[in-house]
Amino acid sequence: MKRTWILITLLYALGFGAGLYFALRHDPARPYRGPRVALAALLGAACFACGSVAVLAARKPAVSRRAGRNPRFIISWAPLCLVAIVAAIHAAASGMAPHWKFVFLLFAVIGCQAALVFALLTLQLRLRETPSKLFDAALCLVVSVGFSLAAAETGLRLIGGIGYGRGDDPAIAMERGFYRHNSLGFRDKEWSVEKAKGAFRLIVLGDSFAWGQGVEEENTFPRVLESLLNERQCVEVCNSGRSGLNTVQEVELLEDHLLVYDPDFVLLQFCLNDAEEEGYSLPRLLPARAARAFGWSYLYFAARFAYSRALIALGRWPDYHEYISEQYLPNSESWQACQEAVSRLAQLSAQKGFGCAVVVFPIFERTRPYTFLEETSQIVDAAVEAGLPVPDLFPVYEDWDFDELAVSRYDRHPNATAHRVAAEALDDFLKEQEIL
Repeated sequence: MKRTWILITLLYALGFGAGLYFALRHDPARPYRGPRVALAALLGAACFACGSVAVLAARKPAVSRRAGRNPRFIISWAPLCLVAIVAAIHAAASGMAPHWKFVFLLFAVIGCQAALVFALLTLQLRLRETPSKLFDAALCLVVSVGFSLAAAETGLRLIGGIGYGRGDDPAIAMERGFYRHNSLGFRDKEWSVEKAKGAFRLIVLGDSFAWGQGVEEENTFPRVLESLLNERQCVEVCNSGRSGLNTVQEVELLEDHLLVYDPDFVLLQFCLNDAEEEGYSLPRLLPARAARAFGWSYLYFAARFAYSRALIALGRWPDYHEYISEQYLPNSESWQACQEAVSRLAQLSAQKGFGCAVVVFPIFERTRPYTFLEETSQIVDAAVEAGLPVPDLFPVYEDWDFDELAVSRYDRHPNATAHRVAAEALDDFLKEQEIL
């Protein structure tokens, strides 16, 4: 009997350990292998635990009843209940119902943990008729906390779309190492100073929208636009978008480093947070060094997101709409700097002889009606006043459900569909303006 239990415990540890390893290990070439192995390991672990309970219950029903009445068996559910409470707070604060996969996973984990702790307590009572209370408490605490955290981490990775920037496709990872960059640091092919014979060169300035957060490179609007334009003539679209840049930094990048590439046209991609000096950030759960150590964790991100939504609901942290609106106040230094950068872009266009336009992307928020119309009109007016044409994409997207255009519920960057719609609108704009 003792050997049987040792074997069962080892098989459980190996099965769950393998599942957790493959869930944490990202393989962009085979995006679905890890989740499938992890799910198989979790199911195997549940079978081992439930089978162990069945064996013990059949051999020693009295001992099994004592284990079931053990208060530490009930207390051991506390960590898992905490995970459920965090999910409920997040849903209430954000107005989003929990994903059905998360609900299913929660019930599955509760069953697995109950079976596991029950089996271990029964085993302890079976092997030692006089149990140690200290051993009982330590066993329940270690097993329940460890199992709850590991299962929650694995489950969030199985669900997908939780981690910021990962999107619904597991092949798109947040780590920038999984994206191709050229020698200039841009997410693009290598640039040549000399243009191809007869080619028209268009340089895209922008932030993470142009860079393509959460989508494959070939699905970004600069790549799609290049494909559309080349159906009419030879066009090079050079994407200099960089995640986190604001408009001031983008114009400085053009003036200091990109004019040597002799653009025929410059397209400034503008998102409404591009007037900011420093990016909006969620409140930290841990000190900076510890937070960096847990940067790989989906569970940490979900907990931090839930914590921030709770603080916003309580009025202890500014929500994103308030943050954006403050950037466009008349006395805002960041807005004044943004207007000056747009004017400087117009001056460079006149001095260097290249065409220029400002394309304004909406923020793909979940609430309707759209709440950033006033801010959008401000940047459109500023660009028009500087003499630059402005293709505003909000009317193009207005009739869409923004959930169909965002990378995920948590990452509101444009997905592949939104990029394609933007590229088609820009293609039409360039035709109408007789630029290309």
